[in-house]
Amino acid sequence: MKSPPDALQAIRQRRTLKVLSQAPLPVKPRDENLIHTLIESAYYAPFHYPCHQQYRQDKVSPLPWRFYVLDSQACRRLRDSLQQAGKKMGKIALMLNSADYLMQVTWCPQPQPQADSDALFAGHLVNMEHIAASGAAIQNVLLTATALGYENYWSSGGVLRETFTYEQLSIESAEILLAALFIFPNQAETPATTEYLPSRRRQRGEISNCYRFIDL
Repeated sequence: MKSPPDALQAIRQRRTLKVLSQAPLPVKPRDENLIHTLIESAYYAPFHYPCHQQYRQDKVSPLPWRFYVLDSQACRRLRDSLQQAGKKMGKIALMLNSADYLMQVTWCPQPQPQADSDALFAGHLVNMEHIAASGAAIQNVLLTATALGYENYWSSGGVLRETFTYEQLSIESAEILLAALFIFPNQAETPATTEYLPSRRRQRGEISNCYRFIDL
């Protein structure tokens, strides 16, 4: 058996980490090459069905996910806007203070018949495939960021999934936020007062308990 590839090393090394700063960290120049690399990793994630035509106006991608990227300056400004609007942010505010980038990642549910419009989305196979594909794209970004030495955090969004935030970022209301991905500076780049808070890893159990062979 060959030695584990770099991809497996990144998978093993990836960790969930919140980087919290009470005061906004200095704004950094936008690194477009980094963002292109991260988005490229998402681009190559597997998907089955293209998104519905309603999401594909003006030659927008047929992929079932969308990435909205904020650099450090935009993160600080979004935090200010949320604060001025009286939104309860909790730790989101502290992460916006410290993040190099925030990626709002949405997926594109199939349109529903009017009678079923009270549900967030219809529970059918195409939407299941869209969510799975979008999750794969998100994981690719996390692993690439890890491999490049960037701490990262997958947040479910909190205030970042509210209508106010959607409007601030010009995100279509039909899209559903699947992840607010924070890309953080490493600890050597930040003041000593910046808190690096790892999450408690949930009990995974033994690898051998996650699968079984089927003999026919």
